[in-house]
Order: sequence, then structure tokens, then C-alpha cells
Amino acid sequence: MPQISQKIAEFLAPRWLVAFLSCVYLTLPSPQLTAETAPLAMKADSLHDFGNVVSPLLSSYCVTCHGEKKTKGDLNLEEILREGSVVDNFRTWEQVIDMLEFEDMPPPEEDDQPSDAERSKLIATISRTLEDYIQRNAGDPGKIAMRRLTSAEYAYTIEDLTGLDLDLEKTFVGEAVGGEGFSNVGEVQFMQDSSLERYLEAAKTVASHAVIGAGPLFFYQDPGTTGQERSAINRIRDIYESLGFRTGAGEGAKAFGTDLYENAFYTAWRYRYREELGDHEITHSRLAAEEGVSPRFAEHIWKILNSKSPTFPTSSIVDSWKAIPAPASSGETSLADARRACSELYDKLLSWQMALAASTQDDEEYPVLTTDPFQPNKSHSFSFPMNRAEDTDQVEFEIRIRAADGNKDVNPAVVWRNATLQILPAPGEETYTLPLRELVTAETAEKLNFGVGWNGINVGSDDFVSLGQIQIAVRFVQPSKVSSIRFKVDAVLNVEVGDDCLARCEVTDGSDARETVSSTGAASALLSNPDSPQMEEWKNGILDFAQNLAQVSHREATPSDRDWIPAPFDNTYNKPERNYYHTAVKYHRDDRFLAENILDDDTVRLLDEAWTDLLTAFDYHDTIYRFILKKYQLDGPGETIASIDRSWIKKLSYPEREYVQILYNDHLYKQ
Repeated sequence: MPQISQKIAEFLAPRWLVAFLSCVYLTLPSPQLTAETAPLAMKADSLHDFGNVVSPLLSSYCVTCHGEKKTKGDLNLEEILREGSVVDNFRTWEQVIDMLEFEDMPPPEEDDQPSDAERSKLIATISRTLEDYIQRNAGDPGKIAMRRLTSAEYAYTIEDLTGLDLDLEKTFVGEAVGGEGFSNVGEVQFMQDSSLERYLEAAKTVASHAVIGAGPLFFYQDPGTTGQERSAINRIRDIYESLGFRTGAGEGAKAFGTDLYENAFYTAWRYRYREELGDHEITHSRLAAEEGVSPRFAEHIWKILNSKSPTFPTSSIVDSWKAIPAPASSGETSLADARRACSELYDKLLSWQMALAASTQDDEEYPVLTTDPFQPNKSHSFSFPMNRAEDTDQVEFEIRIRAADGNKDVNPAVVWRNATLQILPAPGEETYTLPLRELVTAETAEKLNFGVGWNGINVGSDDFVSLGQIQIAVRFVQPSKVSSIRFKVDAVLNVEVGDDCLARCEVTDGSDARETVSSTGAASALLSNPDSPQMEEWKNGILDFAQNLAQVSHREATPSDRDWIPAPFDNTYNKPERNYYHTAVKYHRDDRFLAENILDDDTVRLLDEAWTDLLTAFDYHDTIYRFILKKYQLDGPGETIASIDRSWIKKLSYPEREYVQILYNDHLYKQ
């Protein structure tokens, strides 16, 4: 177990004890009421009346047929009277009263009958004697055997308490050994030393599944020291995948929650036109519930779509949403049209997110739009996988260029350098590359005009240029026996020929707009002049966009081999620092958008507890701290976070001081 503060230890220790003792208690026999074999004494006058009245009358009128010589109905009153125990024959005396009251006994045909007075006295005496016994022994169930939980009862109890089905009952001695045919007969529920040992071992097994973390004590399927880590990461993933969203990623990662944005857009549209739709009192929460969106996310999107002065490119999304028509009298058709428009709006949003995300064309990286400062660049290298043609020998894709801000009067100029096709004949065979110009059709070759640039601009034989906001269909002949094809080209913005603008370049094969390039579809990038006077405005707008309309609600808690990893580790693929991060550190939390804009307060608390459990399940903070000491060659007071204090941190230089301070604060918070 990780080290924890004394205060938390004092709080948690009783919970461990209660959990363990509760499990042990279940192994012991259940407490039961017991009673002496002999009945409690009755009043002396009751016994006196019984002996002076009942015995003589029964001897006179009943024992002839129900005595030693003749025992009709297997009833021997002489034997019962001789025993003198009313208790042992309680039911028999009740039957005697019934027979006397209904005058069934003695039988009517018998000549010798008790008088009415004798019959009444006999009934009254027996009844009073029985009632006296009942009153004096009220609440005493008699002899009851001690019993324990059956194996099945034990298993069900453990499952109710912990939520786990551990099959512990299979290790116990079966209840059938008593021979009664029932499992819960106390007289045959043996408790030998060996049986008790098995129950104690079972209790220890249950206790080993206990996880003590930031939240309440609970039990997890995987026991031992790794149980806390596995439990925490699974709880985090459950929240992420059930309530969050992300587009697809490289290495086979699956997209999820991709309908949340369009549902939130539609929720906002319905709320905007709630009076026209005949429900002016409807709330965000109710609409969100109907559309499967969290109330907090619905309110967030409503706020963004109704901001007074949205920056670019958020303004593009806001304008498109506001352009969705109000509901018409046609009812259902109008709602369907609005929902379709909201779906198309999400496609536009996703397209923007992909254009702004770094390296969207690389199917081996996770293209995520982040809040990191926008890095303007005049060039971008595309490496675009495309669908192989099945029923024709020709393949077609499109190159699009447009002003990112929607200004139709802007004319971006782009040089497309070294346009090639990378061909993989078949899996396992060697890849080869051909110039695009050698495979394009005559019509495409005429449009692209390879090797010809603008006046004074030299281009290579495999280059072509474009001016203005264009959409060019590129068609080429597919080589035979092709397994896959990748289009590669470097797009370079030329502000000397064209306008100084933020140009959006896109390569698409016309597939579903919601696909990421990892599954083919579209790859896009923004080209801009770093020295543009508008650059500061663009940077601020893109930062607002990334914060308010995130591409993913969270990064994955366990970054894959190709995912971005945080500083101070070198993010360069296949470098020692990156490899060390994936084997030693393993986890990184980046879910601000999810926590602030989607989850409710209770779920945020559960997520915080899970992260605390995860990062305290092993020496996470100390591992990073030791890495920082080694990387920056620091002489620390020790190799653990617990060994340092703030005064030592203040002596450090930037950036190691910032890294250590963040790590130190997080360690204190989680402890």
C-alpha cells in the first residue's frame, strides 16, 4: 500500500478492521434463542385443579376406550395422565377440549355420559391449565438448535456486501452430510476445526479484495496491491467512455460520443424556439435528458452559441447554428430538418477541429486539437491514405483551398511540391513511389499543369501551383495489384503572389466527413504567414475555439504508444524518455473539458477519487520526481517527494522549478 498521512490512516484503519471482522463474523454460528428442555413451572393451583378434577373425570368416562386395555385412535389417556406433563401433550389436550365442547366424546351412543356441569368443569380446568402454561412461557420458543449460515447464504451475503461473486461456497463442506435432505437444519450443521479454518480463509479472501482509496471503502474483483490500480483505471475509463466523447484515433482506437455535439446543437435549437414549439416552460435539463446530453454540456453549448462577440473560427459555427430555420407549421418535418442541420453543423465543427489539430494527416498519431498556442506555418506536409479503387482502374480525390475565415474575396496562393503516390503492391512486399504526374489522366494533367509556376516562381517537374479558393478533382490510373495508396505532397503558402491570409488546405477522397484520416476520409491543415499583422487575433480565436469546442472531451488516461505525452518528457517518438514514460509513469490526466463542461459535481468527485486512487496505487509522483532530478541534474534532498520542501523548490531554476512545484502540489493533494 502507498504511504498515507497519519490523519488518513487513523480514518481508514477502523474501516479495514470492520471489513475484516465483518467477514469473519459471517463464519460463526448465527445467534439464536434457546430454552431449557423442561417447561417452566405452572401455578400450583392449576396443577392441583388438574389432578383433582381432570384425572377422576377422564378415568370415569374416557379411559375405557382410551386407556391401557383399549387404545382407540392411538390415544392412551392413562399413560398421558401418568406422565403428569401437560406441556409434552399440549396438542392432545387441545383435541380433548374440542371433543368435549362438541360432545363428540364420549360418543352419544355410550350410556355413561358426564353431566353438563361435569363436562363444563372438565373443559374449563383443562383450558385454564393450558392458558396458564402459555402465559408463563410466552416468548420462549422451546429448544432451538444453534445454526450457522449455509454455504449458499454465505455466498449471497458476501455478494450483497461486496458486489463480488467469488464462489467461496465451493470451498466449504456441503450441508448434505447431515443426511436431513435440507441445508439449513441446525442439528446437522457441524462446525469442526477444519470447517472454521475454511471460513477464516474465505474471510481473508474477501478482505483481500477491499480497496481503500480517496472515496468510501469498496471491494474490487482483482485483489491485492494491483487491485487499487486496476479498479481506479477502470472507473476512470467507465466515466470517460460513458459520458465523454472523442473522434477516432490511430492504432485502431475507437471513436465514441460523436453524437453529443449534434444533440447539444439540436437541444439548443429546441430551447431557442421553445415557444414556437409550444413548450415555453421547458428547461435545458429536460431537453438534455431527452436528447441524451448532460445538462451541463447543454448549457455550455447554449452559452457558446449565444455569445455576443464570438471570435473566429467559433463565429463560423455560431453563424451556421443561427442560420438553421425556425420551426415551421409542418411539425415533424421541420424537426427532422433541424436535426439534420445540426448533424451537418457537427460535420463542419469536426472539419474545423481536424484542420486545427496538429498532424491530422498522420494515421499513426492521435490528432487532437489542444489549447497549446497556435503555431503558424507557411507549409504543411500531407501524407494521405486513400481508398483503393475496386471496380475501376481510376482513383479520384480532391484538393481544396479556401480562406479559413470565410472571406470569399481572399485569394491564397499555394505551391504543391513533390506530389507523389506511395504504392504498396501487397502486404509484405516492398513499397515504391511514383510521381503523381506519371499516373494522372490527361484532363487532370492539364488542370494541374505540372512544372509551371507563376512569373518568377520556379517549380520542379513534380510540382504544381494554385491561386484562389479552388476545388480540384485529381484523377489518376491505379497501378495493377495494389494493396494501398498514399498521396504525399508539401503545400507551401506564397504571400508574395497571393493574399496574406489564413488558408485552409484539404485533401479528401469524399468519404464520410466524420472519419478521421486514420481510416481515410479527409486531411486538412491551416497555412499562414507567421509575420501577418492578424496573427495575434487568429491565435486568440483558435485558443478560444480549442477551449470551448474541444475535439475530444479528454485525453486517454493511459496514452498509447503513439499518443502525445506531457512535459518534461521528450515527446519524440521512439526516444528513450518517451519509452520510459510508457513503461514507468503510464498515466496522465487531461480531462478539463469533460470535468468542467459535461460532468455533474457528484461525477467529478468520483472521477477525482479514481484519479487519486490511481496515482497513489504506486510511486507515480516519486517516479516522475526522480526523472526530473536525473534530466536536469539536480541535487535533491532525497529521491522522494516526501523528502523535499518548498524552500528547496524556490531555489530551482525555470523550467524544473515549475515541474517540481506542480508535482509537489499534486502529491500533497492526493495524500
